[in-house]
Amino acid sequence: MIKIEVGRYLAEKYMKELANYCEILSVVGQIRRNLPLISKIVILCVPNQIVSSEDLFDGFEYRRDPAFIQYVDQFPIIFGNSSGKCCGRVLPEGMRLELYMCNWDNYGVHQILRTGPDKFSKIVLSGISKNQGFQMSGGYLRRNGKKIVTKTERVVFSLLGLEEVPPEDRGKPYCIKKLKR
Repeated sequence: MIKIEVGRYLAEKYMKELANYCEILSVVGQIRRNLPLISKIVILCVPNQIVSSEDLFDGFEYRRDPAFIQYVDQFPIIFGNSSGKCCGRVLPEGMRLELYMCNWDNYGVHQILRTGPDKFSKIVLSGISKNQGFQMSGGYLRRNGKKIVTKTERVVFSLLGLEEVPPEDRGKPYCIKKLKR
């Protein structure tokens, strides 16, 4: 465990470097919830895509920018694949980095999911969303099987009829009790 100030410093350092390879990225998890001690740095991102092929009838096919993959793969692997949805790496400072990759159209859902804590995310994205006629499937909030675009957390909270909950309040017992009603 390290102090949040050190974690923020490291997160900012690596986010500046990752910004060269991502459309958007943000710190989530323990740092975003402003916990005094953190065990890892968690970053949510939409990696840059490049055109991998072009078809006259089907349009363009995209794949993750190899420069993003090369950057992430310079660090020792804990889990996952940099071309997949998530991976863990060990930073030179000895800190654990977890990267979660998503798309623009489901960024808001993943901000809630990855900011956590788990109990809050499960109540909002499984319990409340189900009661409102939504389902979580394949990383997307869906209604009647159709993907719902959720570019921001604000959109998700609004769709679910909830007031936005500041990240630092999401693990507090009064917040969890309020959501369970």
